[in-house]
Amino acid sequence: EGPGDLKRMAKIGVKRFLIGEALMRRADVEQALKVLLAGANVPQA
Repeated sequence: EGPGDLKRMAKIGVKRFLIGEALMRRADVEQALKVLLAGANVPQA
């Protein structure tokens, strides 16, 4: 449950991710999402 998971899925062609609980536990959801996507090298829309 983190950037590594997104990175592995992106490598096999997954383009969309369902992310919920991990972000809902964060005080700053926007920042947490940016960190998650940056760590996974997933392009942000």
